Amino acid sequence: MLKENYKPFLLLSLLWILFALIINPIGNFPLNDDWAYAKNVFYLSEQGILKFSDWPAMTLLSQMFWASAFCKIFGFSFTVLRFSVLIVGLIASFLIFSLTKYLSNNKSLAFFATLSIILNPLFFSLSYTFMTDVPFLTTTIFTFYFLSRYISNTDKFKYFILAVIFSVITILIRQTGMIMPLAVFFAYFLISRKFNKQLINYFFWILFLTIILVVFMYWLKKSGNMASNFSSGDELFNNFSLKKLALFKYIVC
Repeated sequence: MLKENYKPFLLLSLLWILFALIINPIGNFPLNDDWAYAKNVFYLSEQGILKFSDWPAMTLLSQMFWASAFCKIFGFSFTVLRFSVLIVGLIASFLIFSLTKYLSNNKSLAFFATLSIILNPLFFSLSYTFMTDVPFLTTTIFTFYFLSRYISNTDKFKYFILAVIFSVITILIRQTGMIMPLAVFFAYFLISRKFNKQLINYFFWILFLTIILVVFMYWLKKSGNMASNFSSGDELFNNFSLKKLALFKYIVC
């Protein structure tokens, strides 16, 4: 008899497979911006070189390596690229369920919350593309899952390390993942008003991710891989004002 803890994951897997059979994602053709992102994977999996096309505005690196592993096994095609994201979508459903159950201690609520996200038209449709949305969301949830474990068990530093690792993977999909440690740092500071070890950990988390992004962008420029559409993430901080910070403080507190 299957253990009760595994039943939700089995049901989510069966539903995800059923949806895929109905939609039929097989077809060697691009969707949305797949054609541009696929070039990077082609260079890496077929030619063994890191080369970036001129279209993507994001870092994309983590997703390139993930998809290249599939292409090394099954050969390069848009079908293989889509299946690589479909698997990520299934992993996302497991993570959403696990995180919601951990925070609410309510299995029924967690399952309903998971279905409400994975069946959202945006999440669902983008799971059948090679766009970065679903992988970015998945690694973000990974980060917050381990971060929530660390916050409730600050003596378990391994959870914080795991959160940092997945945040690195996240910013190497989209640089806007930098907002995660910034949000955590300011939220913790505004609520606790304490300058302690935990706040220092969050500060060094921000610093570490910033260094990684700066080094990556430096490499892009020096190697001639900097896309004309590449975004440095400055728009995250455009129009920032003290009034907005005050509003953020009011919402958090």
